Amino acid sequence: MRKRKKKSRTAIYKKNCVEKCIKVETVQLNEEEYAILDEMFERYRQCKDMFLKRLCGIGSILNIQSFQNVRNMIRKEQNALPNEYGNKSYCDIFEIQGRFWVMALSDTCMTLKSMWTNLGNKCKAKLRDNHTDLSKPERTYCNYILSSPKILYCILNECEYTGSKSKNYRRILDDIKDVPEIRIKYIHSMLRRLVRDNKPYPEAKKADCILMDEVMYKITSEKDADYILLMTNSKGTKLKLKLKSRFCYNKKGNTQIVFNREKRTLSIHKCIKARQSETKKGHPVGIDKGYATLISCNDGNGKKPEYGENFGKLISAESERINKKNTNRNYFYDKCRKLQDKLNQSEDKSERELLRELISKTKQCHLGKKKYNKKHTRAMKHMESVTNHNIRMFMNEMEPSEIVLEDLSFVTDRKKPRTKSYNRKMSSWQKGILDERLVYIAKIFGAETIHVNAAYTSQYCCICGSKLGLRYGKHSGLAECEICGTVNANTNAAGNILARKTDRKIMQYTPYKEVKAICDKRAEALNAAVEHADIW
Repeated sequence: MRKRKKKSRTAIYKKNCVEKCIKVETVQLNEEEYAILDEMFERYRQCKDMFLKRLCGIGSILNIQSFQNVRNMIRKEQNALPNEYGNKSYCDIFEIQGRFWVMALSDTCMTLKSMWTNLGNKCKAKLRDNHTDLSKPERTYCNYILSSPKILYCILNECEYTGSKSKNYRRILDDIKDVPEIRIKYIHSMLRRLVRDNKPYPEAKKADCILMDEVMYKITSEKDADYILLMTNSKGTKLKLKLKSRFCYNKKGNTQIVFNREKRTLSIHKCIKARQSETKKGHPVGIDKGYATLISCNDGNGKKPEYGENFGKLISAESERINKKNTNRNYFYDKCRKLQDKLNQSEDKSERELLRELISKTKQCHLGKKKYNKKHTRAMKHMESVTNHNIRMFMNEMEPSEIVLEDLSFVTDRKKPRTKSYNRKMSSWQKGILDERLVYIAKIFGAETIHVNAAYTSQYCCICGSKLGLRYGKHSGLAECEICGTVNANTNAAGNILARKTDRKIMQYTPYKEVKAICDKRAEALNAAVEHADIW
């Protein structure tokens, strides 16, 4: 018998790793360095914008899946470009070195892959919300097409798919074999219309990011600091920039170079792998994300802690500070607008020069952005730090094996009017960052995350299922249940979120009206049972 080979330590390490993006910044650039980088980033932007316009159509869906194939195809075209370029190579057109247009092409392929994935998810949501006439097999068929680039390419270009069929695809085709051909044509036409109506046309508008391979940059160490050597537009010349901190990571592979024009610095964004802990053997925990209290937990066994209880005060304070600052600035914005109108109407040179000086002084003295952005960035970073601290505290204390989260990716259309203050504070609430950090930190601690339907989780009791009364108390954190008495509204919602994990009637994408009907039906059945028990 053959002995099984033992897995290497590197293989085990790769399996138990989580991707993480680290950022290392350079010192402030001087005028010469700034000018060189400004031109280099602008040339790269122009090249990427050209590739985006060329490859964003439905005819290039398959080409962008393999960057090497697109690169080889374009290299063959180098000597026979369209007449508008005068048969020049991309190096001559954009005045860049060859590696720059190759990396711009790679960056374009990644951008367009992400675009088609997001478009597929958007079309799935449109089908779920607007096309209720589709049966379950038809909906599954549509979702599979939107997830498969090869099949989607054939549907959009109205050609027959001749590739290999996976087991899942064959099973889906068997499920719809009884559907008439006219109906299938209608589904294909509907998918083409959905894609046509929702497809974006991406552009490279900002010259602030360059993708570089390991040949285009080099990290060197000297006595007391690390330096980065960057390839420039000129052959044989490299730009040497000092880093603020030591670069203690893998110095090979592709990296993103981000240009911050306000700070006049470069930032190196490198993807590394962080070690993941072993999978926890604890209980699943439901989490309710809130404004006043960051996260409220419920494990179904009596543990109901809350973390980040004063988080809402940080959001409110920053929101009110920004509002007050912008209100005071409105006077100077109006003043600049009036001076600009006078400048446009004036024909006297001396008067025009005087008006220009007044406008520049007003902007410099009263409408500056450096301190404004610095304070806001500092406040946002503090909120992120508090968020990370509370999530890690929750992971250490509760030790969950699974974290059940509410899916808050929807946008509500409320008829009830809201105040400007309420809308301003809710827009400052970092629910996207909170969800992202929960998923990432959970991976590091070896816990899985599951998203469930969030509709009406705070309006029904998690123990008995009856409808709760009006919320009251501090931050409306309490509610009355006719059977269970006073309950914590936040931890009660977390209990309902935990229960949605095993609820077969309320799935993640069940429409909220159906969810309300199911919850009301359960509450009526409970009330009828209670009344029957009281009679007897």
